[in-house]
Amino acid sequence: MKAEKNQSRKIFSLLDTDIICKHKDDALPQFDEILFHNHDGYEIFLFLSGNADYYIESSGKKLERGDLILSPVYSFHCSRADARIKYERIFINIRENKLSELSSNGVDLSSCFNNSSTTDINLIRLNEAEIDEFIRLSDSLEKSLDESSYGSDLLSDSLLIQIMIMVNRMFLKNESLPYTGIMPDIIRNVINYINEHTSDNITVSGLGEMYHHNPDYLSRIFKSFTGIPLQHFILIKKITLAQHLLRKGHTPLSACYNSGFNNYSNFSRSFSKIVGTSPKKYQKR
Repeated sequence: MKAEKNQSRKIFSLLDTDIICKHKDDALPQFDEILFHNHDGYEIFLFLSGNADYYIESSGKKLERGDLILSPVYSFHCSRADARIKYERIFINIRENKLSELSSNGVDLSSCFNNSSTTDINLIRLNEAEIDEFIRLSDSLEKSLDESSYGSDLLSDSLLIQIMIMVNRMFLKNESLPYTGIMPDIIRNVINYINEHTSDNITVSGLGEMYHHNPDYLSRIFKSFTGIPLQHFILIKKITLAQHLLRKGHTPLSACYNSGFNNYSNFSRSFSKIVGTSPKKYQKR
């Protein structure tokens, strides 16, 4: 039970602060330690150097310098890099309500995350001048977030606003960039089906029959690639749908049944185990 709980924490996490900004150039853990994961916030990811792949939901891409990827709230994602080569990247995580607070009536700072496609990576390519500007702003934001001096909170908000305006302007002028997908077909098909039928009664045996694979084999290859047991992935997808419904004002009972659970006790227990708090407390928070 404890191991399962710890794994759930690695896969899904609640952001413990409004803004996280990190500029890193260290190696990633070995492949078997990497999990697909999601969290209750947006993510901006800029690739600077190394030999790395990025996966989000059912899409994957070999990263190139200047690739800026925008991940919406609750989307599953991970990066995998050759640990022998310096891997430099910047990522910014932002709570959903933080962008709402910083937006104005005429400017929605979260609009860049609203890609109409759910099967493609939301990708922007930065030129060298844009990369330099993004590094300058994000390094200043990281420094400001680490300080507790007078006005550092306002300065952090100001820097985040500048970053979000820059990103949204690039998003508006950039058409969808083509790229060669690297996600294995079977993984892509399974994730797409789960995304489209999250509120249905999805079973591993049913998926195996649909895609003409032995259920045990399908579970094995899914876990070997994502780090998550297939049945657990289905469960977490239902929980993330329930979180979305709760944030939109559904009652816990309504969120339970509309996310594919048919028993409230089971829903409440699963939700608390994965999220770390009950549906009612989550909604109040």
